[in-house]
Amino acid sequence: MLKEGLYKNYPKTEGKVDYYDLATPLTCEHYCNVYNGSIYGIMNGRDRFNKKYDRVLTPETDIKGLWMTG
Repeated sequence: MLKEGLYKNYPKTEGKVDYYDLATPLTCEHYCNVYNGSIYGIMNGRDRFNKKYDRVLTPETDIKGLWMTG
C-alpha cells in the first residue's frame, strides 16, 4: 500500500525501489529494548514548549540557509 502511494504521487520512482521498511517508535522500543526514551527525539511534555528551550530546539543555525533536519 505504501509503494502504491509513492508510485501514484511520484511515478518516476516506479521500478527504482530496491528495498523499503516501515517502523514506528514502538518498533524501536521493542527491538532496541528502550522503554524509558526513544531514538526519535525528546518527549512531548509541557517542558518541551517552554521558552527556555527555544534556542536548542530550533532547526535554524547561525549559518545562513543551513537548517538542522532529521
